[in-house]
This record gives sequence, structure tokens and C-alpha cells, in this order.
Amino acid sequence: MPRALREFLSVDRGQLMLAAAARNTVGVVLPLVVGLATGHLYGGLTVAIGAQNVAMADRPGPYRLRLARLALTGAFAAVGAAAGILVGRVDVLAVLLTVCWAFAAGMLVSLGPAAKQVGVTSTVLMLVLAGRAQTVGVSGPTAALMAGLQILVGGALQALFAVSAWPLRRYRPERTALATAYAELATTAEQAPGTGTGPALTATIDSVHRTLRGLGRVRSEPVAPLHRLLDKAEHIRMELLALSAHAERLDALGAPSARERIVDVLDAAAALLHRISESLQSTEPPVNVPLAARSFASARESLADLARQAEAGSFQELVTLRAAAARASALDTQLRDAVGTVSTWPYERDADSGEGAPALPASLRPDNPLQTLRANLGPRSAAFRHAVRLAICLGVADTVVRVAGVPRGYWFPLTILLTLQPDFATTMSRGLLRIAGTLVGLGVVTGLIVVLPSSHVVDLILIAVLFFGFRVFFLASFGLSVVFLTALIVVLLSVVGVDPAATIAERGVYGAAGGLVALGTYLVWPTWERSRVRGTLADLLDAYGGYAALVAHREPDPGRLSSARSAARVARTNAEASIDRLHGDPGRTRDDDLVELADGVMDASVRFVHAAMRWEAARQDTGMTTVPASLAAFGEDVCDSLERMADAVRTGAAPAALPDLDEAAARVRAELTDEHGEPVGHNAAAYIESTDEIAQSLAALAKTVRGGVR
Repeated sequence: MPRALREFLSVDRGQLMLAAAARNTVGVVLPLVVGLATGHLYGGLTVAIGAQNVAMADRPGPYRLRLARLALTGAFAAVGAAAGILVGRVDVLAVLLTVCWAFAAGMLVSLGPAAKQVGVTSTVLMLVLAGRAQTVGVSGPTAALMAGLQILVGGALQALFAVSAWPLRRYRPERTALATAYAELATTAEQAPGTGTGPALTATIDSVHRTLRGLGRVRSEPVAPLHRLLDKAEHIRMELLALSAHAERLDALGAPSARERIVDVLDAAAALLHRISESLQSTEPPVNVPLAARSFASARESLADLARQAEAGSFQELVTLRAAAARASALDTQLRDAVGTVSTWPYERDADSGEGAPALPASLRPDNPLQTLRANLGPRSAAFRHAVRLAICLGVADTVVRVAGVPRGYWFPLTILLTLQPDFATTMSRGLLRIAGTLVGLGVVTGLIVVLPSSHVVDLILIAVLFFGFRVFFLASFGLSVVFLTALIVVLLSVVGVDPAATIAERGVYGAAGGLVALGTYLVWPTWERSRVRGTLADLLDAYGGYAALVAHREPDPGRLSSARSAARVARTNAEASIDRLHGDPGRTRDDDLVELADGVMDASVRFVHAAMRWEAARQDTGMTTVPASLAAFGEDVCDSLERMADAVRTGAAPAALPDLDEAAARVRAELTDEHGEPVGHNAAAYIESTDEIAQSLAALAKTVRGGVR
């Protein structure tokens, strides 16, 4: 019970959206106020319902993308509402519409969160308006057109509030995203996380990439620096992670004083990164930069002096120290460029240079939605199975409530829609939390009805408070959002004369029944993560292989390398999410071989990607053109190894014979050391250190893959 209570009350503070909740609340309450004042209460309620549902698409991002997302959601919601009213009184057509619409909404899951929200919102309004047409008798083309327009007005109202600051603060969402990234870079520098976990800022960097994709004239004067700063952030991230790994290794080698020199560099870098982040937030040039820059230069020179003068106790210590000095020097260059950019950037002035938008890396371009949907039309696709489950459940539920003729029966399929998810763990969690949240919300609203006087003013205040709470917790806490939503629906209906006591009873029954049906349906025809995790892990190894191939290439194209880096980040995020779902599958045992394989692959891949990023950072120092022959051969062996292990993970068969990476790494060492056995330069030391680590990490990965053969 304590654990369930903690899950119910848990709040992801990073997902709280107070500003969006405030403006969305105005968008919901304003139509009700106008409807009451003009005597068109039902019309005001329909507009408010449209505003309430479309508000869920109001999420952080560039104003252009935000407007497009809200407009698209509002348009589909209006079409769904109109279609519901058109066929709502004809049971056969209404059920057929529900089945088709639910299937389409389920398939939209394959296109990402924004498309999923469009599907859910339009299905909600289709069900609600179709149910209202059945019971109230409102139907026909005129009523459908009017309802669609009212929903569209509600959506347009939310869009207007969401982009109201656009003319005054045109690039604030982009600046905020970058400021968050630089603040997290500073935290990474302060914490020096080492190589025990996946690379820091993976999700943050991807989020900033998605945010900047929404810009139109990306070559305009205030926008080009945004892209430069993102590029600098990616390279700074690589240097910080490399320095953190070197500090960790020196500590393990028994060289604490050398480690402290690196920590001093990281702390000084953190100070500069905080200045950049603060500048992005305030739109003012960074303050106190000279002092922070002098501190960083002093720490970097101290590390460089130690690397030049050191007589290390071991070859590993020597190459690590010299590689760290090279990384500190490269970090100095990146920080200087970033500080210079924010110091001279005309934040909000839009002086278009007239140049067209550059081509985005392949991994950052939106995929063709039709191709994605076509690729997911098959029983092997999780999105397809989810769409079929959703269509059957909603079709049966709609049939039941229509045959029974119960009032507001659309809540039953509506609850199923909002509970049933593509994976078991989320469906189970949502089902239980929805039942609990509904019961708590009904208890709350019952108390409010008893205590507070009955008046339209009180109702409007309650609607504002309850919707604000629902919107604030919409992404941060599913259980608490359900509490506010349940109470909100009761109050909304009471405004148009529906007895709250009847609403409370109906919501309780439908909420519990819908949650249980969703859970039961998933158990009857599940999509267990264990059937998909091998493919996801293999995709991760393939992505890492593609990234390594470009890093090792003699003249890699910067755009392709950026694309490969982004694809690797996405693949890692997908793999981590898949393993989380795998751990939530029922029937998993403590000694589950598949779980052991998945965890082992992720652990070994963490070591690999840290070393590979240090490898790329060293290549950046050499201009990405000069590649020693042994290093190029090593890169080919790495790609070959990852490709063969990906095939083995995907099929469950034993991997083909793998190249001898230890021998390949030894050839790199031989070519990059002089007759005294010392690296010929700091970059040579960096190459030797990273290739040794890559060889060791892939040896561990190969052992894990062989152990996971069926």
C-alpha cells in the first residue's frame, strides 16, 4: 500500500507546466463566461470542451511548431466532433465510425507523441459528441457543422494564447532549450559522472535538436547562432565526458593528484557554462566571463604542464594524462567560441540574410508519415496490435452502452481509450491509477458540492481551479491529473443542469469498468516486450556501428556524422525504454536469460560509446582528415564486430567469428608510439587510450552476446 500511494502521489517536477496551464485555463473558462453572459451556455460549453482537449497539444517548442501542432489537433478534433454528430443517432454507423476512428488513432502512435495526441483528442471528441447526439437528439449536417466550428474556435483560442508572445519574444523557446542544455552541461562538469552510466544529456540534446527543427529562416541573423551553440554544446559534451572518463581512469590507476588537475578543469568549465546558460535566459551578454576564463586557463595550463613533465608510473597513466590534456585544450576552443557567440548575438532582432534553410541530417528530418504507417501495417508491429485492440474494445464498449441506452455511456469507451496503451506496464499502471484517481476525484468533488454554495460564479471558479490542476499534472503525475479531471467533468456538467449526484455515480462505475476492461483486453492479446527487445538491442548495435564507421572514415562528412550521432542517441533511448518495459512484463523471473542479455548489452555498450566519443573528439583535433592506417583498419574491425553481434542478438544465433580487436588496438599503439614507447603527441595518446577501451568494451559485449544465444 505505501508503494502504491507513493506512485499515485509521485510528481515529475520537470514535467510541470505552470505557464501553459495558466493560459490554457483562460482558454477554457473564457468561452463559458461568454456563453453565460450571452445566454448561449451550451455553445460556450462546446467551445470550452474543444479548448480543454486541444490544450493537451500545447507543449514546449518553437512558436511555429507549437502553432502547427495546435492547429492540426484542433482541425482533427473538429472533424471528429462533426462526424460524431452526423452519425450519432444511427447506432450501426456510429459503432462503425468508432471502430475505424479508434484504429486510426492507435496507428498514429507509430508517428510519435504529437501524432498520438492528435488521435486521442479527436477520438475523445468524436465519442463525446456522438454520445450527445444519441441522447440529446442533436444531429444533422447543420448541427455537425456548428459543433465542428465551435470545437475549432476552442482550439483556435488555445493556439492564440499559446503563441501570443511570439511577436515580442520570437526565439524564447529556442533560447530556453539551449539554456537548459548548457546548464546541464555545467552540472555534468561539476559531477564528473564517469563511464558507469550512459552519456549524460542524451535526451536533452535530442530535445534541443527537435526544438530547433521548427525554425523557418534558419540562416537569419538571430537564428544562425542558435545552431552554432547547439553544435558547440554537442562538442563540449564530448569533451566533458572524455575528461570525466580520464579522471575516473587516473583515480583507478592510483594517480589522485593528476585526477585533481582534471577536476579543476571541469569545475572551471562549469563556471563558464553557467555564464552561457544565464546569458541565454536573460538575453544579456554573459557576466564575469574574464575571471571565469582566467580560472579555466590556469587549470588547463596546470594540467598541460603535468602532462608535459610527468614521468608516469605506467604507460596507461601516461597516455591517459596526455589524452586529458588534449581534451582540455579542445574544450578551451569550444568554450571560447560559445562565449563569443552569446556575447555578440542579437537575440531578438530578425535581419534575414535571404539564404535558404540548410539540409537537415537524415536522422533529424521528419519521416514520411505515410511510409511509417505503411511499415507498421502488420501484426508484428506493436502499433498495429495496439490499434486493433483499441478498435475492438471501443467498438464493443460503444455497442454495449448504445444497446443498454444508458445516459452518458460514452464515458465507458472513453475510459478504455485513455487507459489502453501499446505496452503492458503502462496499461497496468494507468488502469490502476485511473481507477484510484477517479474514486479520489469523485470524493473530492462530493465534498466540494456539499460545502460550497451553488452558483455559476462558484462553478466557474471551480472549473478554473480544477482544470489548472489537471493541466499542471497532465504530464507530471497521471494519478493526480485524473483526480482533477474527474472532479472537473462533474462540475462542467453541473453548469448545464446535470445532477452532480448522478454524474458522480456514473463516473465511478464507468471509470472502474473501463480500466478493468482495458487491463483484461491487454492480457487476452498482449504485446510482451520480450518479443521486441532483441530487435531494439540489435538496432542499437547497428547504430553504434554506423557511428563508428563515420568516425573512422578518412574524410567523414560532418552532416552524416551528426546524423549518425543523433541516430545512435535515439537508438539508445529506444533501447533503454524497451528494457524498462521488459522489466515490467509479467512472468519475468529473476534469472531470466533475456533480461540478463539485455542488461549485459546495455552495460557493455555504455563503455563502448564513452570510448567512441573520446575517439571522435580526438579526430576533431586532427581536422577529421588525417587517419593513421592502423586506426582506419581498427575502425573497420569495430564496425564488422558490431554488425555481426547485432545479427546475433537479432536472431539469437551464435555470432560469426569476430575480428581480433586487441591485436588491432596493439597495431594502433605500435604506429602511434616512438622508439621509447611514448605516444607521439597528445592526440596519439588519445587514440591509443580510446582504442584500447573500445577493444575491451567490445570483448565484454561479445561475451554477453555469446551467453545470450538460445
